[in-house]
This record gives sequence, structure tokens and C-alpha cells, in this order.
Amino acid sequence: MKTNDFKNGRLIVVCFLGAFGLTYPLLSLFNRATFVFGIPRLFFYLFAVWGVLIGLVVFMLWRSRPGQPADSEKRR
Repeated sequence: MKTNDFKNGRLIVVCFLGAFGLTYPLLSLFNRATFVFGIPRLFFYLFAVWGVLIGLVVFMLWRSRPGQPADSEKRR
């Protein structure tokens, strides 16, 4: 049960990081008329943050698959 609580806590942190990364003050920093790899900088930032968030969630959920013990259970 402790492993699920720890995993849920990490997912909540990722949720808050995503909310922080997609708020107006940070978005306004990237709302310029410049391009990164031919893509407007704001769109590049949005898709990069979105991809990183998805990657973090997949990594955290993949590490603690039901058939495989989590790191904390391996140490015992």
C-alpha cells in the first residue's frame, strides 16, 4: 500500500509541475515572434512541456508495473 501512496504522490507532483509550466507568466515568456526549428517558439514550448509530462507519467507508471516489484520492495 505504501508503494501506491508514493506513486500517487509523484503523479500529483507531475500534475502541479504541468499546471505551473502551462500558466500565463511562463507562456508569456515564450510568446515571441521567433522560431525554433521552423516552429513558433510558443508552440514549441507547449508541445515540449506536454511531451515531457507524458514521458514522466509513462516512466513513473512503467517503473511500478503490477507484475514487477517496486524499488522499495526489492530492497527488503
